[in-house]
Parts: sequence; C-alpha cells; structure tokens
Amino acid sequence: MPSRLPLASGSLDGTTRLWDLADPAHPQPVGQPLADSTAAVDSVAFSADGHTLASGSRDGTIRLWNLNVQYAINRICATAGGLTPQQWHKYIPQLPDQSLC
Repeated sequence: MPSRLPLASGSLDGTTRLWDLADPAHPQPVGQPLADSTAAVDSVAFSADGHTLASGSRDGTIRLWNLNVQYAINRICATAGGLTPQQWHKYIPQLPDQSLC
C-alpha cells in the first residue's frame, strides 16, 4: 500500500482540495486549493491511473485537473524557467526546495 493515500474534496466556496491521509487521524492539505468555479463543487473523482482529477460544480462546470507531477515540472520549466525559493515555499511547501529545470 502506498504511504500517501490521496483524497479529494469539493467545497461550497467553489474550490477542490487534495488531502494527504498518510496519518488518517490528522489529514493534511496538499498545496493550495484548486480554484474551480463560483458555484459549490459537489463531485470529485480520480482517473484509474491517479493522474487526472475530475471535479463538477453546481453551475454545470466540469474541470479536469492534470495531477501528473512530471507534466507540471515540464510545464513550469517551459513557461517560467523554474521556481524561485519563495515561489517553491508558497506553492509546494510540503516538499524540500530543489532545482527543477
């Protein structure tokens, strides 16, 4: 069994949040909430490979979130040339700062 069991939740504020359940008694949020819509998010589901998260909101919006870490790294490097230490701490606080690109 993996050490990190993912959970996704939708919220009345229109966001979707990922949770780390490595310690089920103390779930920890993973990163910042995913801004989804202006309406409540009441449906979430992971793809079979765990790389895509689908969220559905009351306004009829369905979003697909790419959770593939390597894809995100490649995109950050291609568009921004990497992250500063301050950006890393803000957006990826659960991981130690490292050079991506």
